[in-house]
Amino acid sequence: MATRMSNGVCTVMSESEKTHAAGIPQEVVEAHVLRAVPVIRAWREHMGITQGALADRMGVSQAAVAKLEKPGAKPRRTTLERVATALGISVAQLDV
Repeated sequence: MATRMSNGVCTVMSESEKTHAAGIPQEVVEAHVLRAVPVIRAWREHMGITQGALADRMGVSQAAVAKLEKPGAKPRRTTLERVATALGISVAQLDV
């Protein structure tokens, strides 16, 4: 549960407030939520890079990136950290 403090009062943040606070572009959110594009793919496409380029940045094969982008994939935390680093974003931004 995400919360925010304002004037000494702690309130629960709505989903849109959490998305905005995490700095997730609307294009990424729409691709993931409305078109069911896996979030790693949505970010990669938003940044205009190929699976091969992301793989090079991560030090893995293009096939490994394709596997991460499959619907229903459940990458480990350490893998998400590598993806986030390669994309120049935070792990929190992969949590749409």
